[in-house]
Amino acid sequence: FNILGLPTELISHSISFVTMKDRLRVAGVNKKLNAIELNSKYHVKKLEITNAHSPDFVRRIAQNASIGRLEIRLYDLNDSNREIFNLIKEFDIGDLYFPFTTYKILHEIMVDSFFLD
Repeated sequence: FNILGLPTELISHSISFVTMKDRLRVAGVNKKLNAIELNSKYHVKKLEITNAHSPDFVRRIAQNASIGRLEIRLYDLNDSNREIFNLIKEFDIGDLYFPFTTYKILHEIMVDSFFLD
């Protein structure tokens, strides 16, 4: 069965049922699937971003998804996490949640990111 022979709309609809991690795996198969995934818009009820996520992963989601509730659980301020914090402005978000362990981290994020704007 040649899945790439299916209409783009059907492929896009089919991959809308898999997790975001699997969507990115599908996108890595070939250029056509990458283009379909990149141009597919979808809604996620809840997304939790942790230290396990790379800025590239977060950037790709920001381009394609609207998020009902975005939870950011990053507890240190390394360069990768700073980049992720600055990507927040690119999301279509209904609700944003930051659980912080210390006021110092919250203050540094506010100083470093778009929140001051």
